[in-house]
Amino acid sequence: MRVDVLTLFPGIFEGPLRESLLGRGISSGVLDVRVHDIRDHATDRHRTTDDTSFGGGPGMVMKPEPVFAAVESLGPGDRRVILLSPAGRRLDQALVRELATEPWLVLVCGRYEGVDERVAEGLPAEEVSIGDYVLSGGEIPALVVLEAVTRLVPGVVGREESLERESFESSMLDHPHYTRPREFRGMAVPDVLVSGHHGEVERWRREAAQAKTRRNRPDLVPVSEGSETMADRPAIDDWVGRYVRAWESNDPGAIGDLFTEDATYFTAPHREPWRGRDEIVAGWIGRKDDPGTWLFRFEVVGVDGDVGFVRGWTEYTVPVPDADSGRFGNLWQIRLSEDGRCSEFIEWWMAEDT
Repeated sequence: MRVDVLTLFPGIFEGPLRESLLGRGISSGVLDVRVHDIRDHATDRHRTTDDTSFGGGPGMVMKPEPVFAAVESLGPGDRRVILLSPAGRRLDQALVRELATEPWLVLVCGRYEGVDERVAEGLPAEEVSIGDYVLSGGEIPALVVLEAVTRLVPGVVGREESLERESFESSMLDHPHYTRPREFRGMAVPDVLVSGHHGEVERWRREAAQAKTRRNRPDLVPVSEGSETMADRPAIDDWVGRYVRAWESNDPGAIGDLFTEDATYFTAPHREPWRGRDEIVAGWIGRKDDPGTWLFRFEVVGVDGDVGFVRGWTEYTVPVPDADSGRFGNLWQIRLSEDGRCSEFIEWWMAEDT
């Protein structure tokens, strides 16, 4: 693949094009990336590439003549010209895959208030944006496009299988990853990942990816009209883990993040629940306001639709002589919303051996 980058600041590309996958792809000859200074195609002695905007307004606008001349200087051939612009089509993995099939890309980096509209109309050039925010210029977006597109070119990434598993290659984010050590600061690698059971590992990864997608990017989760929210074991397991950490920290923000605005929390099925996130946070902090320490263990025992069922064991220790400590069994019923927060929580407390 050949990629020509047209910019007013070619020095920005010097480091990134020497490093990592891009650097190796270029040095191996798989990629042919060329950076050109648009100022070289200005026609006056000041190398002017911008001017004031017709109709008035703040900022300067990039002139069309140097950009046209820079593109035309590349010579004839079937090329696809991309203008990096916050007003363009948003870059996603589908567009990345599409661009990766092109033999020749030209990336034009905008600057200042914008680029004369005749560049997009006359070259023509497709406007592409990397997100809904504004940067000082198109150089960083061009590097994003370069990185995303060229890694799909055969020979750039060593193992093609790793590309298929990445976020956005399906409708889900990538699954969580773990490496050594097996336990770090009280956080352990899920047992299934060291079980050696490849089928169970794949199932866990699939379900964990679904849970992470629902939690971090619910907009990616396809929802059919009339369909019900579905939970899975990794989603429930993740929520309970966050619950335990919030209990240990007693941080109001961490507690509130667990629940929807209109959630209900039953401290026992026969008691009046805490209603709404603010009441849950206040009730939780008041309940936890004691000198004791708590140790939790838990396991997800079942999932039915959007409801998870969890069995737990709690050890409560009070650092006061002759005070009541105890070991308890817990049963939790947790209803999750699409974004991974809890909308209904019910707990039962009982003797440890019940």
